[in-house]
Amino acid sequence: MYAGNVVESGKTNELLASPKHPYSEGLIQSLPKLTGTEFKGIEGNVPNYLYPPEGCRFHPRCPYAKSVCEVEKPHLIKIDKIHSVACHLLYGDGND
Repeated sequence: MYAGNVVESGKTNELLASPKHPYSEGLIQSLPKLTGTEFKGIEGNVPNYLYPPEGCRFHPRCPYAKSVCEVEKPHLIKIDKIHSVACHLLYGDGND
């Protein structure tokens, strides 16, 4: 979930191995590694929950955001039997 919206759901091992939503990807990259190497955080600030962004709530922090992300809330689509993702990147709508 991000800012009160489900962005990705599925089996834990599948999500950790191959996240489909940019927020899931960012969370996994943020995990500290036992190797001591630096970890990467998610750029930007947590949204105001009383006045969240229009469209996809993650778009202000998303490195892949397209113009449609700013105005249209993505709906969950099934990737397979139990894996679902809400992201315009997966829709193939051609918007940049």
